[in-house]
Amino acid sequence: MTGKIIKGIAGFYYVHDGVSKVYECKAKGVFRNRKIKPLVGDNVEFDVLSEEQSLGNIVEILPRENSLIRPAVANIDQAMIVFAVSTVLGHKGRFVFGYIQNVPVVICFNKTDLGKEGEAERLAGIYRDAGYDVHLSCALAGEGMEAIHDLLRGK
Repeated sequence: MTGKIIKGIAGFYYVHDGVSKVYECKAKGVFRNRKIKPLVGDNVEFDVLSEEQSLGNIVEILPRENSLIRPAVANIDQAMIVFAVSTVLGHKGRFVFGYIQNVPVVICFNKTDLGKEGEAERLAGIYRDAGYDVHLSCALAGEGMEAIHDLLRGK
């Protein structure tokens, strides 16, 4: 059976079967021997040990499209990095890392109501000129939220 790891905690991996059920699985020892660790987002093949208790064993990790070290995840189709306008400047490296790992990065500047007049637009322009998809929002006022929901839909 195939599925996707949706959560990993202390050696247990929770695999969604793609339909309606989540199985608690352990990874076979062969992964440890090969120094491969299953990651959240991995597509896997697993054997069902108990249908009633929703238990299984991961027997194969299918090829990954991409993976990140921190957080340890695989097969990412989009990363959205959300910052308050006032905290943006110290985190540029993380954006570039996403591009290096072949993960599309969307930048969202939130709390636009708290920044200086025109600061959000100025910062957005800098990152847009660098090739990033940038969105402005104020979650408290609900501004820009519909566009963000549209970006995240199906991801």
